[in-house]
Amino acid sequence: MHIIGIRLKDNQELDRYLFPVSEGKDTLSRYPAFPFLCHTLDFRTYLEDKTPWHWHKDFKIIEAAAGSLIVKSSRSTVRLETGDLCFVNASVFHSIAPSDENDPDAVIYIYQFLPEFISGKAGNLFDQEYVKPVIERRDQDLLFLSAKNAMTRGITDTLSVIRHEYASSGFGNEFQIKHQIDIIYLMVYETVLSSQRQDHVVNDILESRMQKMISYIQKNYPNPIRLSDIAASAMVSERECFRCFQSMLGITPTKFLQHYRVRMAARRLLETDESIQIISEKTGFSDISYFGRVFRELMHVTPSQFRKNGLSVSIKR
Repeated sequence: MHIIGIRLKDNQELDRYLFPVSEGKDTLSRYPAFPFLCHTLDFRTYLEDKTPWHWHKDFKIIEAAAGSLIVKSSRSTVRLETGDLCFVNASVFHSIAPSDENDPDAVIYIYQFLPEFISGKAGNLFDQEYVKPVIERRDQDLLFLSAKNAMTRGITDTLSVIRHEYASSGFGNEFQIKHQIDIIYLMVYETVLSSQRQDHVVNDILESRMQKMISYIQKNYPNPIRLSDIAASAMVSERECFRCFQSMLGITPTKFLQHYRVRMAARRLLETDESIQIISEKTGFSDISYFGRVFRELMHVTPSQFRKNGLSVSIKR
């Protein structure tokens, strides 16, 4: 069991705490001037046992800095040990979790960048010849790169340089980051394009449906939502909606909606002075007593304790 004190200093850290991987948002929406993101996710200080299932337009590189973890998509499951890497293709629906949920001593470095970060402009030679062919390889959603491989070790060394440049404010560090990412991406490109193509039509359909249904929940969570509403957003039956969520996430659509509302409520508790009653109503809970029970079940503390402790909470695992 771990008892962990967490203190968040600013809104950016708050995002990493409640939404550690931007949940459906790409780097352009957060950092339009330089759409590249590098940060650390420590599962010992993360309330849930895994990141929410999410997607974004970015390419992503996940580096296992310590411990072991599992990266899942609708098609693939990749296990990473310390030093291993995983390249996540653009717009891939995925989740990340420690291998052992009861002992989540896993730390990862995350690097995100838009395809345009590589190509410079949609439609040009770099985009047509080097970016689109990778994005179109939907069967290559997760690319595992073993630490036992010399190429991977070289990429890891380069990523270390990138982290240093990203943390610094030196002249020209953006050029250094862009240059190093280009080198890494070319290695990934060659690996992806050299692999045998596999047919995953069924998974493509499932992933498309899940993205539509989760997008609907994210946009409409403050309002009353029925199972039929979620199903209709992807033009499927309620039975198929239920099957999709169970197949990919292992939970019901109702439970996913409940968890999402709680995370939204947690953010409002920390960012606003609104009453718990108002927050309960604004996040889709019509009954404050029910809201309190659900919040405690997921966050391990009551809404008032979560707010009273400021940005410092204790978690038992």
